[in-house]
Amino acid sequence: MANQNMLLMCSNTIVMSINFENGIFNVLNETLLPFRMKNALQTYVIDENASVKYNTTQALRVVRANESAVVSWLANRTLLLSRKNAKKLYNAFSIADQKQDEYTRAKLALTCRACSVLDNYWVKLDGDSTKWENVNLRHISLNEVVAQIALHGTSLTIQGSIVNSPEFLTNGASAKCWRRYPDSKLWLHKAGDNGTFEAKVEIAISNILDRCNVDHCHYEAADDDGLFVSACPAMTDDNMSIVDGDNFIGYCNRSGLNVESEIKRIDADSYYKMLVVDYLIANRDRHTQNWGFYYNPDTTKLLRMHPLFDHNNAFGIECMQDENYPSHFGNKSLKENAVYAIKHCDFHFTGDITKDMFVTERQYDCFMHRAEQLGIKQINDNPMMKAVSMLNQ
Repeated sequence: MANQNMLLMCSNTIVMSINFENGIFNVLNETLLPFRMKNALQTYVIDENASVKYNTTQALRVVRANESAVVSWLANRTLLLSRKNAKKLYNAFSIADQKQDEYTRAKLALTCRACSVLDNYWVKLDGDSTKWENVNLRHISLNEVVAQIALHGTSLTIQGSIVNSPEFLTNGASAKCWRRYPDSKLWLHKAGDNGTFEAKVEIAISNILDRCNVDHCHYEAADDDGLFVSACPAMTDDNMSIVDGDNFIGYCNRSGLNVESEIKRIDADSYYKMLVVDYLIANRDRHTQNWGFYYNPDTTKLLRMHPLFDHNNAFGIECMQDENYPSHFGNKSLKENAVYAIKHCDFHFTGDITKDMFVTERQYDCFMHRAEQLGIKQINDNPMMKAVSMLNQ
């Protein structure tokens, strides 16, 4: 990376000055450090009683550790080549270096100013007069050609900057792109890897969760130039950012905090309901980037778990067949977690769940069987909830 002073920004606030060539990583606002860097950066004070060689060696270790932390943060903001159509995106901009090591991906992030729709962080050169308003992906014009490549896999060559291209900084394996709707809102369009089936599952689960008292991201069917996709609005805005489970766990480990205890302290109700939902929908895909927290970007205070999302891989055959399918939480099965969680939260249906809401009859049978196991009743089978439903009509 070039010998240039760079500034890590949060909106228009300077968080950190960075110079990879000189090994300078000067934190100016520790509170606003990204969670991936909180408690990861080191400082070194010269030991006057030690030799010059010892002090030099220790200083170099600190520099390397800090460089690794910054590079890791940058790298984890970029898409992997394993994403469908990712290679075509790289080729479209004639990005020759397509190695997937962190250093190479960090350079790509810098090319995109490290902007993301998930938070308010970005990077600029020291002295650059650019403001957050000029690069905020939630509001600026997007590169429609890039979106076309990312979702449809169109083979094109593009001249110009990739700064206005959030597709380079969006995680996940499925083909997807961001679209600006007529009301100026940002929506994510996602295609399935197996025809339209996965998109239909995602939409169906959204409709099912509409009839549960659980916070979730809304999905609906959409047509994108002839391609059937699931579409959902951006989950963040300028006043609400997201930290995913991966970065949250790393932060907890470095801070000496118990991950599960911290989750429960912040938002136990949403955590328990997530465990219940994952068993009901036979969800095998609640990895550390498929859950996380909202936080205040001006203070980095964690607020609550963000809505449930990304359910296109639910109702997998093996997961439906095996009630003891392993969960990503606590070395327990999905069923064990759900049985425990249902005792600690008020999870109920707010409307009847009907067979026509599911993509297949097998999915419906699995869902209803598991709901019965957990003691979750349909509205018509629950006198108290039926009375509440009638009052709300």
